[in-house]
Amino acid sequence: MIQFFKQLQNIEPLVTFFSDNHFRSIVAFPYVEVDKQGKYWIVTLAIARELFFYQYPFLFPNFFIKYLNKYDFEVKIEIIRVFSTENTEKVFDTENFLKQFQYSCKSRSEIKKIILYYISKLH
Repeated sequence: MIQFFKQLQNIEPLVTFFSDNHFRSIVAFPYVEVDKQGKYWIVTLAIARELFFYQYPFLFPNFFIKYLNKYDFEVKIEIIRVFSTENTEKVFDTENFLKQFQYSCKSRSEIKKIILYYISKLH
């Protein structure tokens, strides 16, 4: 469980904005705390204000809850990041996304199939 909660805080920032005189970075889960109270574990998890007050609510299907491997997880997080932008046009920059991985041609093909599969499910 500790590894899972640590991973939440290691997710790439949802929004990163640079200009000559401004920088902004927003992470999805800035605060995670787990306490044992009796026989129960109480989890306190803060979510980024921008996601909580997002004016275009969204609901992701249940298949976003579990992931099969590292690539599956990363693709799902990137889809969430893309869909949580304020722009009405949602763009999944596949080439830019793929640059972050060290992989073989087979893995690259696998990642592309994962992307297409989840985007087709959302359609």
